[in-house]
Amino acid sequence: MHLLITQYEVSIDVHNHRLRISSGEAVRSIPPHRVSALHLLKPVTISTPALMLLAAQHIPVLMYDLRGRVQAAVWSPRFGSLSQIRKQQIKFCEHPLAMAQIVIWLSEKFDAQAANLQWLADRKPSEKDRLHASIHKLKGYQERLHLLLPEEEHIKPLLLLTEARAAKYYWAAVAAAMANLTGFTGRNKRPARDRFNALLNYTYGILYGLTESALFAAGLDPHHGLLHADDYNTPSLSFDLIEPFRPWADKFCMTQFMQLPENEKFFDTDKRGHVLLNREGKKIFIPAFFDFLSQRVRQQHKLIKKQDLIQYKATMLAQFLLKEFKP
Repeated sequence: MHLLITQYEVSIDVHNHRLRISSGEAVRSIPPHRVSALHLLKPVTISTPALMLLAAQHIPVLMYDLRGRVQAAVWSPRFGSLSQIRKQQIKFCEHPLAMAQIVIWLSEKFDAQAANLQWLADRKPSEKDRLHASIHKLKGYQERLHLLLPEEEHIKPLLLLTEARAAKYYWAAVAAAMANLTGFTGRNKRPARDRFNALLNYTYGILYGLTESALFAAGLDPHHGLLHADDYNTPSLSFDLIEPFRPWADKFCMTQFMQLPENEKFFDTDKRGHVLLNREGKKIFIPAFFDFLSQRVRQQHKLIKKQDLIQYKATMLAQFLLKEFKP
């Protein structure tokens, strides 16, 4: 499981070879084998023995800033000793099968985006025609994905272009359906210019942390990607793997704005017009998002929590590289 610290005045130490998490009079004791990653979304006090126990179990510790972005991480030095899988990963990144994997992830993303638009159409009858037209566009771009040849010389820019064009129709449809609730007119990243984008950016940041920790736990290098560029200090493989999971955050934000339309008090706007989720908003939305990620989805004939599905896909990629991939 992913262990999340979302409140202040929490201390973490070790007792009887278990993690002991204290908050006031409340104390939890958790065996480390049950933890896949520790996410610190608030300042905590953590002991050196606790960090060493986590490192010994190959459990990454990720620390987030106020915008929900991972700013620091602690992990076992033995992550870097997994030479076989890292060598295979480097070879895989240059192999046509890597682009075939990207097509699968992007296709899953388009399916989830189409499901989100259908979910909106069921709740916004006045926008049904526009939303259905956008679903049709997404399906068309999905078909184009599968027509691309993995060994094609310029496959990467073609994949990025296809994803960007599909995103344009998707976000235009979402904006039209949600405008009266959010003031949302289209996707903008950082800084956010409206409340919907501010919440979306924060939830994406949490997903990035979950994805990066899943890759670490699987023994993969998050900084050596398949599609996204390997820029300095950029977890490009995290950017690749997160794609099929982004629509989760999209749907969470849509749901929250429908259920809490009067939510201005949860956001602040600075002098430059940048909109941020404030402390009260984090108290409401962060626990709600992790509850959302605890919902189960079907994966190969079994139900699995959404947040665990991220780890599952990272582990499946690692196992493929170790056992099946032949350069």
